[in-house]
Order: sequence, then C-alpha cells, then structure tokens
Amino acid sequence: MTTARAVRGLPPTGVIVQGLLEAVITPDRLDQIIGSADTETAFGLRDQKGQVFPFVTDPCGRTHIFNAAETSLIDQIQMLQDAGIRYGVIDARWRGDLYSRDMTHIWYDAIKNSESGERSKKDGEIKDAIRACAYGVLTSATWKRGLCRSE
Repeated sequence: MTTARAVRGLPPTGVIVQGLLEAVITPDRLDQIIGSADTETAFGLRDQKGQVFPFVTDPCGRTHIFNAAETSLIDQIQMLQDAGIRYGVIDARWRGDLYSRDMTHIWYDAIKNSESGERSKKDGEIKDAIRACAYGVLTSATWKRGLCRSE
C-alpha cells in the first residue's frame, strides 16, 4: 500500500486487508459452557447453515466470536491504492507467529507484483497461498457491500 497517492487534506489512511473480523464480543465465557478453560485453543459455533464461527476467550474472560469467512482484500489492491489507502493491516490477533509471518510475506509479494504490473500473472498463486493460511473461505463481502444494507 506504500505507493498509494496521498489524498490532499486527508491523513494517511489504513484498512484491515486480511484477517478474521470480530462479529461479537460477549462477557459470557463460552469456553466454560463447553467445558474447557484452554485460552490457547480456538473453538467454533456452528449455525443452522453449517457455517462455523470461530471464537476465543481472552485473559479477561470475554469471548470473541469471529466471522465464519476470513476477510481478504487481496483482489482489491489496485483499488485500495487508487483510493489513497496508505496502510494495509493484517489482523493476526489469536493467530500466532507463523500466520503473521506468512501472511505478511504474501501481501508484500502481492503489493510488489501489483506495482510492477505482474500481479495478473500470479493471482492464482497468491490466493492459493492465502487460502492455505486462512480459516475456511475468503470473503471481501463487507468491503464490497458494507456491513448494513438498507431495504
């Protein structure tokens, strides 16, 4: 994102470009309901459609429930740069060192490829590498349509 045009009068802007987005934070300890106090293990809630929403309990006892699909804006690099986004944030909380390292390298390579015009040649490889690190499916839906829809 470093080559993005600065938009006159606006401060440098960043966007979460990769990671599991929190859907809910609750004071209820779901780990205790299922009989585990292991704060290092991720659990999930399965809905009626079969989607699994991962959750973890933080050291303060709050449960963080994440979206069932991992957000990835990898296909939006050029649009983000054109919009003046200067910083891409990889949300690696709860994910560990390997995820942080691997995802940072993948995004670095993708941005360099985008800047050099090679991105279209490597799109499939980049997405495959992200899928290998991600939980479940990838989505950019909240970026494309927003969180709320008016009817």
